[in-house]
Amino acid sequence: MSADTVTRTAPAASTVTAVGRMTALARAELTLLSRSRATFFAAVFVPLILPLSLRSTVEDMDLKGSGLSVGSVILPSAVGFSLLFAVYSSLVSVYAARREELVLKRLRTGELRDAEILMGAAVPSVLIGLVQSLVLTVACAALLDVGTPKAPLLAVLGLL
Repeated sequence: MSADTVTRTAPAASTVTAVGRMTALARAELTLLSRSRATFFAAVFVPLILPLSLRSTVEDMDLKGSGLSVGSVILPSAVGFSLLFAVYSSLVSVYAARREELVLKRLRTGELRDAEILMGAAVPSVLIGLVQSLVLTVACAALLDVGTPKAPLLAVLGLL
């Protein structure tokens, strides 16, 4: 006679880390952001278009007396537009929508901690804002003859 043996294994300990949970939440938020056409357009394209429309206005200003150039006015405003539209307005709409749909309450009952929920939802918008700021800085330096900062580390720290 042969004896049937059943081998039971203990369930593996949870290998999901906080970074893994935040990455999964960020991936879901990026998918939702790309599905909302109005939010996606406002976050990605508006900050890149506004500096072009601002250039004609800045060129009409008397900047020589204050020691400014067109590029030195447009670059900070372009980065500000990027942070305003790509990060702030996107996050406001994300958090408001998730709160109204009670998604935040459901997420809090799971493994995610409050900071992980907030940071995971913010990762796509923050990355879009940082990439836009980098693209705008390079474009303004190339097209508007804006000099490089004397302390680039401080400029990166200020952006963060």
